[in-house]
Amino acid sequence: MLSHACSTPVAGPWAEMWERAATGPAGYWRAHGVAEGFRTAPATGPQVAAAVAALLDEHPRIARVVELGAGDGELLTALARSSPGLSCLGVDLRLAPTRVAGAGVDGPGIGWVVDRWRDAGTGSPGSGWEQGRVPALFGPAAPPTLLIAHEWLDELPVTVLDPDGWRRVGVGPTGTELLLEPAAPDELAWAERWWPAPDRSAAGSRRVEVGTSRDRAWADAIRLLSRCGGVALAVDYGHTRDTRPADGSLRAYAGGHRVAAVPDGRRNLTCDVAVDAVRAAGEAAGATTLADLSQREALHRWAGPDALPQRPLARLAARSAAAALTAPTGFGRYRWLLQARDRVGV
Repeated sequence: MLSHACSTPVAGPWAEMWERAATGPAGYWRAHGVAEGFRTAPATGPQVAAAVAALLDEHPRIARVVELGAGDGELLTALARSSPGLSCLGVDLRLAPTRVAGAGVDGPGIGWVVDRWRDAGTGSPGSGWEQGRVPALFGPAAPPTLLIAHEWLDELPVTVLDPDGWRRVGVGPTGTELLLEPAAPDELAWAERWWPAPDRSAAGSRRVEVGTSRDRAWADAIRLLSRCGGVALAVDYGHTRDTRPADGSLRAYAGGHRVAAVPDGRRNLTCDVAVDAVRAAGEAAGATTLADLSQREALHRWAGPDALPQRPLARLAARSAAAALTAPTGFGRYRWLLQARDRVGV
């Protein structure tokens, strides 16, 4: 049972508390690298980088990769090594890790920009890149670009709603939840379009995770890409309207283990992405959808058997990694959304 707002004065809406715990002055991502909280797909096996490299082969005009939320730089490092002529640039709120800051990478190295995307809500003027450094990367002189958001959208906070009265769910710094004010009109509209009404006869069907922040961020990325042209790839844990989790997917990780979702700055908060809503947001921003696949389908298409090494032990290790990357209870829940955006006059 959720408590009343007056009982926990330091609490706030989940989106606000999540953002503070993740990227605030004492936030989780200010002090922790990706590997400290969980293992990523690019770090699990070479197939993800091989698939992206094969995807690039299908778009020979692309001369640059920009990864949003580049984290520890595993994917960019692999791409820079496999494609020495490719310009690789990471974007993150932290400085580049030492091992990818131009050292130990065959080829031109990896550039790095410190910035973060912040959502101010519908109708608010403050949404966008906080430092303004990312928009400066895209312009008439920029080359056609592959824009990658690999496990970036799931890190953007969402508004959590309780459908019983359609009120925002708040949370305190110890994880205690409470009901707050009614949902905003745009949140209600999003829930009506993208999240099926909960079944009151089913236990636990009590939460809606409103993905407007992810939609706005992706649409903004597509608009940036329109300045130079190219393709945008989002890879993330995701679901569609027919497969929404009954009680949401908000969770946290710390020290390599799943832990309680508490906005205390000591754990990584995340929840799955409504990929169909993100896809529609990209299309509304002028993109054309080229592919919308499960990770299993994507790796089969772009990193098939030919990508496996020939040596027996290496081949066995690669097959083991491939199994992990397509496991239905793990990385196999990833969705790959690929959209193209032609350059427009600026």
